[in-house]
Amino acid sequence: MDMFVAASSCATTSRMKEPHTETLQRNVADELRWDPRLDASRITVSVAGAEVTLSGSVPSYAEKCCAESLARRVRGVAAVKNALDVRLTIGNYRTDATLLRLATDILESLPAVLPNRPRVVVRDGWLTLEGIVESAAQKQTVEDAFQHIAGIRGVTNRISVVPRSKNGEAKRAFEEAVRRSAALSVDDLQAEVSGRRIVVSGTVGSCVEHDVLLELASCAPGITNVEDRIEVRPRLNGPSK
Repeated sequence: MDMFVAASSCATTSRMKEPHTETLQRNVADELRWDPRLDASRITVSVAGAEVTLSGSVPSYAEKCCAESLARRVRGVAAVKNALDVRLTIGNYRTDATLLRLATDILESLPAVLPNRPRVVVRDGWLTLEGIVESAAQKQTVEDAFQHIAGIRGVTNRISVVPRSKNGEAKRAFEEAVRRSAALSVDDLQAEVSGRRIVVSGTVGSCVEHDVLLELASCAPGITNVEDRIEVRPRLNGPSK
């Protein structure tokens, strides 16, 4: 059963759903409505188990990213599929030439820690990123920098990761970073390094913890690829939303 975020009259059909599914669906919908950065009036929330699907449309790419981030932080959510379509309003439409100029300005403003500036190609409102960086974390940083450009429909990140340092300390550095983090509670954490790949496994209680764990792994020295084998088992015994 689906729930339109803007709708409030779904009591008849909701009685057919399992209590947890109904509660989780309502909590995600409430989270989307609550945040002022997002126009959630055309978003539909579907729940299967602990997996959430967002469908419908939003007027900007930034709101598409925002909706997924909001859904992932709701208690009880184990995974989010973002099937939202970006339907630009007339006021947000930009030509490819304008988008390229705006994207180029952003590239020029990226931190000096990126020695090689990535390149950007724009076609039909879609940005494609190319180039070389030294870590998976830098690759994600570049992609995130373009989220709030009005008029883009999406981003394809084809940036390659070529580390400058060796990965001999990757496993130890990652495990120490996890121990330092106040945002994590991980059961049975395991990290295996093979070449420039790190495989991370364990059990966490939320999508937020899952994402923090992968971000830490992407910062490990000498790592170009993070393989995600983390299981999310939502903790439902905390305060309700």
